Amino acid sequence: MVIQEEDWRSHIIRYLQKDELPHDKGEAVKIKRLAARYTMVGDKLYRRGFSSPMLLC
Repeated sequence: MVIQEEDWRSHIIRYLQKDELPHDKGEAVKIKRLAARYTMVGDKLYRRGFSSPMLLC
């Protein structure tokens, strides 16, 4: 997936695809916690849900 601008998804996508985290430990913990709610299917980011279908971000 090619992201033209940095947005709220870019850090999550980078972590899920390349296992890259920011150097700031607090920010890294935040990204790990957020990424647990998301998954990549192909090149698209989806939010997971227990009782609902995956939602495209």
